[in-house]
Amino acid sequence: MRLLPVVERELRVAVRRRSTYWTRLAAAGLAILLSSGMLVFWTDFQTGASQGKSLFQSLAVIALAFCLGAGPLFTADLLSQEKREGTLGLLFLTDLRGYDVVLGKLAAAAVPAVFSLAATLPVMALSLLLGGVALVELGRVALLLAVGLGFSLALGLTVSGHSVNARSAFAVTVFSLFLLVGCLPWLQAELGSSRAANSLGRVLAWFNFWQAFEYIWAVQYAAQPGMFHRPLLGVLGLTMGLVGWTSVVLPRWWRAEGGGLDHRGRERWHRLRFGVGRKRGERRRRYLERNPLLWLGARERLKPVLLWAFAGLGSLGWVLWAVLWAGVRGGDWLSWGTTIVIAYFLQTPLKWLLASEATHRWVESRQSGAFELLLTTPLTVSEILRGHGLALRHLFLGPSMAVLGTQGLMLWLGSGRGMQESEAGWFALVNMVVFLWDLHTLGWVGLWLGLVHRQANRAFMAVVFRVLVVPWLLCFTLLFFGGLQFGGSFAAVWLFASGAVNVFNWLSAREHLRGQFRRLAAAVLDGAGD
Repeated sequence: MRLLPVVERELRVAVRRRSTYWTRLAAAGLAILLSSGMLVFWTDFQTGASQGKSLFQSLAVIALAFCLGAGPLFTADLLSQEKREGTLGLLFLTDLRGYDVVLGKLAAAAVPAVFSLAATLPVMALSLLLGGVALVELGRVALLLAVGLGFSLALGLTVSGHSVNARSAFAVTVFSLFLLVGCLPWLQAELGSSRAANSLGRVLAWFNFWQAFEYIWAVQYAAQPGMFHRPLLGVLGLTMGLVGWTSVVLPRWWRAEGGGLDHRGRERWHRLRFGVGRKRGERRRRYLERNPLLWLGARERLKPVLLWAFAGLGSLGWVLWAVLWAGVRGGDWLSWGTTIVIAYFLQTPLKWLLASEATHRWVESRQSGAFELLLTTPLTVSEILRGHGLALRHLFLGPSMAVLGTQGLMLWLGSGRGMQESEAGWFALVNMVVFLWDLHTLGWVGLWLGLVHRQANRAFMAVVFRVLVVPWLLCFTLLFFGGLQFGGSFAAVWLFASGAVNVFNWLSAREHLRGQFRRLAAAVLDGAGD
């Protein structure tokens, strides 16, 4: 028997996919575009060596973010999709072992990510020509990126093995990465000031990715090389542990399709989500009278409760903290600049959740068989789209308005803090307009790409990139090449960039959905989607 036959087969299939080629090309093109914009912007006030170091740092941070995001994008739904389709158990009817399946899936998912990383490294190497960066520093960054990529892919695969639902697997993977990359460094910094917690801080240092990133430079590395090696070894060991653990227990995971709940547990969970008795019947009748798709998308009770809890608790905590802190510290938390920052922390999760809800609707309908039934009903395309729009509005309109109301209140409370914040005030007003505009566009683009893509997580990432990332790239491109300064014009440029991108995406999504809905739906059902 050949060694690791699944790995060999998966690699042969992965390298022949068109998406692998286009992903690598897009990564290289984006790196070149960002490098060009940064160099043009820095030419007037930085020397060659400073430009090289700044370019190297910026590209390294962006590449690290991509490597850490590869797990949610490429592996978070690999095994869970196999479990939903019932094909994972077929692999274990053969003489394959757990590590054959795990390494095969991991190798296939790693191909586009590794190719994309390899395409960006030559662009990063341009920093060597500008000066300020040594070849060994480039090698350390490449090693750090490779370890981060492997950990992210392994984490996504492990979470996918525990999950059946694609959205829950994606959310848990993102949250786990947030704990490692965001919370762990902060916790280590807080513990470092306490002598009693030094031992725990030293343990956490073995998994602090940002610490390794800080010690890639020759001066810091020469003084304390262990500060670079320890996090790499710790994360590498954690990666191997995840792969080993998944390989051992995967043959038992595929049987746990019920999420580990018995019959009574599933029944209680169903009652919690959808309700019971007369109220459930009244709610169903009320929604069905308006639109059948509204009932299908708004019948769950738990989603609105969780969204309102997030928006309500976040807004209440914001107001109480700002008012109490203003009385102690002189009103710093009532400044318009601070209001913008906190508003982003509340607005961004709502945008991401709406994009996720819109893109996953078609996937869940296909899995339950409701999508085929929908196409046989006398409902028109306009009625179908209107029903989905009403369902999204039912979930997100109230929490979004609560966040906007709190933001308006904080702007009013901070209105007397000085004329020097006038630019921040205009930016905050534009932010409120763009927030509602983004939500509307995310709903349309999410429904379109969720219909086109067979994998909901990739559709979700595509929606986020088109609606939330592209406007910022366009905004900074206009500022860099237009010679504009960050001042009163920034709010206008941002409004123009966001508006232009939103109008284009909305018109494109509406045209495709209204004009080609049934053709796209039939193509997806026949397996022609990506």
